[in-house]
Order: sequence, then structure tokens, then C-alpha cells
Amino acid sequence: MKTANNARYTKRPAGGVLYWAVSVLLVLTLFTTWMACGLFAKYLSTNDELDSARVAATGVKTFELLEHKVKNVSETDPTAVYEFVKDEFTSKGNTYDTVPPGYDLPKDPFVRLELVDAEVDYRLYVRVTKSEDFPDTIDVKLRDCWQPVPGQKDVYVYDGYFDAGQNYDCTGDKVIYILDNNLLYVSQYYAGETFDLSFEAWLAQVD
Repeated sequence: MKTANNARYTKRPAGGVLYWAVSVLLVLTLFTTWMACGLFAKYLSTNDELDSARVAATGVKTFELLEHKVKNVSETDPTAVYEFVKDEFTSKGNTYDTVPPGYDLPKDPFVRLELVDAEVDYRLYVRVTKSEDFPDTIDVKLRDCWQPVPGQKDVYVYDGYFDAGQNYDCTGDKVIYILDNNLLYVSQYYAGETFDLSFEAWLAQVD
């Protein structure tokens, strides 16, 4: 089992020959909050002080989309390529310069959410967007707690409601992860293509 802070890789060589494909894999993490309620702005971002105040006024004390930074350790550790950097996070994603075929890439986007006495019910959504050139040799698998939203491309809803008047603390070790095993699964047939992957997260008021 691969862990979030100590990812190791399973060798899946093609024809018994392991080779290295050098590419640039830019994985961006975007943050958007969506609130469709009365007097508050429809789109709210924690990067804006005014919008953050409006978020707080609706009971949303914390709402962030982050992931651990990663570092290339292949020169010092022959059993690994990338590892998570403990206690270092980014909202802008990671770039993977060296992507070996058959070696799964550590990536752990997660939602850090805290609600205190919200006046409305919420549901949590994410959008996972692949670039047009995204190879079929990279498997992006979400955790079972995320279900596809019918009629909306690449949009998933978290399996659970956040009820008004209740407190929810999805911070610390209780954050809501998105990807299965915190990995991107790389096929042994990956040929070094360059591609992008982006994530968005938002809260929507339940009518």
C-alpha cells in the first residue's frame, strides 16, 4: 500500500526493459467557490478579502483546495521517483519533469473545509479537467466518495450533505481527498506525452 507521505512505485516494465520517458507534466490546481444564495456573491474566492468575509458570513470558516508538494528523489533513492514533501502544500499544483512508464505518480489534491453554524445546506463539488492531448496511458481515478454528476462533464459531487446549523471540521487528518490512493496511475506503455490536468472545487447551496 502506498501512503500519502511516502509514495513508492511498482515496476511494470514492458518486455522486461525499463526505460525513462522525459516529459513535462504540469498539473494545476484551481480554486473556486460557488455560492448561489441571496445577498451573497455567486462566486467567492479566498484570495479576495471581501469575498472571504462573505464566505465566513455563510458559515464557511475554511475552504481550500491544496496538495502536498512533491520532490524528485530518483538520484538518491533507486526505489522511488517522486515523494511528497511533508508539511509543504501548494494551491498551484506540481510539475513532474521525469515520468517513467509504469511508475505511478504521487498526487493528493484535497479539500480542507470547516463549516460553523451555516445558515444553508451545502454540497461539495469538484471538476477534473484533462487537456485535449491527455494520453489514455494515464489513469485518473477518483475515490469512491465522489460520484459523477449526470449531464455535467467531468463534474463530481461528494457523497454527503453538509447540513445547516451543524459544525463540520474537515481539516488536519480529516481533509477530503480526491484521487484514489493519492496517485496518478501510469501505464507501462506511457510514451512521454506532455499533458495538463486541473482541479476545481466549489460549494453549492442545496435548495
